[in-house]
Amino acid sequence: MRFDFSPSEASFAGLRWILHRPVRSLAIAAIYSLLNLAATLCVVRITGPIMADMQLAAQNEDWQAMRVVIGHPIAGMKLGLAFLVSLLPAIFAMAAALRAMLGVTAPGFLGFSFGRNEGMLFLGTLLTSALAFLAILVVTIAALTIRNYANLPPQLAAISGIITEFSGLILALWLAIRMSVLFPALVERGWAGFGSAFSLTRGRYWKLLGAWILAVFVFIVLMTLAFLVGSLIALPMVGFSGLGAIVNPSLADFSDFARFPYLVYLFVTGTISGAGLIGFSGLLAHVYLAATGRDPETGEALPVEA
Repeated sequence: MRFDFSPSEASFAGLRWILHRPVRSLAIAAIYSLLNLAATLCVVRITGPIMADMQLAAQNEDWQAMRVVIGHPIAGMKLGLAFLVSLLPAIFAMAAALRAMLGVTAPGFLGFSFGRNEGMLFLGTLLTSALAFLAILVVTIAALTIRNYANLPPQLAAISGIITEFSGLILALWLAIRMSVLFPALVERGWAGFGSAFSLTRGRYWKLLGAWILAVFVFIVLMTLAFLVGSLIALPMVGFSGLGAIVNPSLADFSDFARFPYLVYLFVTGTISGAGLIGFSGLLAHVYLAATGRDPETGEALPVEA
């Protein structure tokens, strides 16, 4: 089968899909924003004081206090639960976008559903994150072991630490990119295993990396736009003096956090961020269709090469 794609075309595939289907795209982004709003309120209700303490410790560079906060068993459980809740809006929105892009039907509204595929996407996200974290952890432990036994001078120890962290991030990025088409595969045909994802991206890592870099650039632009538009909309409601509290709200007091101007700000920025999520889903769908021998633009089967 033919498996070829242009990194630039793949990275902008989601934005082209948005331009061709603006109403559906806006609806998916708005629903994602509402789900994200609900998840954010839930996360702040669960972990607001804990995150406020972490934020204060980071500002004061008090890493001992940070370790105490994170190391507390109850705090750790709450932070873990908050992480899981924060994943859900993106899971539902990505499933809806990928269904639309791949022509997969599902019971629900605009591709939003609560079923096996969403569960598989959630599991796949957790497993991918766990593997990436494990890769960083293994490299770090190996480097620390070598450094302790080799008794390196301080300067060489510092350099080896930087190299270790960089190597771990590179390995985690490699794993994430190689397994990225797992998500559209899950939406279209269910769990196919990590081996299937690796086989679909074999020999195309550098093209995928180029597409990811361009997609991240587009996402940064969209996030900057979200911040500017959200701030401009919130400004008449709170004035310049209150804009700082909107952009950087207090997490310690839930009633202070869940104010109407901030909720409006969060909905506006979430909708624009939802467009970025659709754009990333378009990248994954484009690559997956090419990997499975289909035209990324039309979804029609390509001729088998001899």
